[in-house]
Order: sequence, then structure tokens, then C-alpha cells
Amino acid sequence: MVQIRGWRAAGPADEHRLGALALVSVVTLIGTVVVVAAVSTAALLLDLSRARAHAGTPAPAMRVGAYAMMVVCFAMLAFGLWLIIPYFH
Repeated sequence: MVQIRGWRAAGPADEHRLGALALVSVVTLIGTVVVVAAVSTAALLLDLSRARAHAGTPAPAMRVGAYAMMVVCFAMLAFGLWLIIPYFH
């Protein structure tokens, strides 16, 4: 194996590491998209329900949907913290 200033040549073990890195990257990207979509949906529903209320046509189902999406967001946050903090396992 060739060693140059602390670096070593790529081998089969490095291919496994690259595959694991790619998997973690894809899962992180998908998770980020899901979290951002949930938060955006909650904000949009809440804004639309308030706009309709100011226009004189209240939309209680939209407001309930917004609060339900906020609960989903908080649940995702709590799950993420549970995964990160080893004390909870």
C-alpha cells in the first residue's frame, strides 16, 4: 500500500465507506425535505385560516389541520432528539 503524508491508497474497504456515506447523505436529505415540508404546510395552513377568518369566512378545519401539522413537527423534533441523545436509549 502506498503511503504519502498520512494518506493511503483506496481499497475495497473504502468503497464500503463511500456506500455508507452515500446512504447517510440520502437519508439525511430525505429527512430534511420531510421536516421542511411539514413545517411549511403547518405555516401555510395557519396563514390561510387566519386570512379566511379576516375575510369573514372562518375555516376551522384548516386551523385544526395547521395545529395537527405542528404536533407532527414537534413529534419529529422529539424523535430526533431521542435519536441523538444516548441517555434516552
